[in-house]
Amino acid sequence: MKTKSSSRLARWIGLIVVIVAVTLVAVWSVEVRAMRMQTAAAASDNDQLAKAQPGSQLKAVVELTSTGDGKAEGLVLDKQSENAYRRSNATLQIDFAPATKFVMGSAGDLRKDAVVHVTGTVAQNRRLEASQIVILTGYVSVD
Repeated sequence: MKTKSSSRLARWIGLIVVIVAVTLVAVWSVEVRAMRMQTAAAASDNDQLAKAQPGSQLKAVVELTSTGDGKAEGLVLDKQSENAYRRSNATLQIDFAPATKFVMGSAGDLRKDAVVHVTGTVAQNRRLEASQIVILTGYVSVD
């Protein structure tokens, strides 16, 4: 009798281990794909920023140098690899509102030295009106 119950217990433990392993792999894979999608089309040089016309959509990865009251400013980062960036000389001024969508964080995560992937519309004053901000701090490195 003990053999049957220990055999069942071993099967259940094995099943639970398999389910946990599959879940961990799925979560990791979704996170990797999400990071790739968020950083795939980011502006990465001064030329792209300079050519952006008012009303056009722009994506950029930025290391923030200042924030406050619905505004932020930072250095545009050049992508080196999937999770490594280098500072450029280009700066970007960003406006965000309560309607701005935040991913992987919140407006409270916007602070000096935070790294963000921002998507928005170029305004007449050349500021980027953010529609989405993805907090990348801790997920990427900056040289």
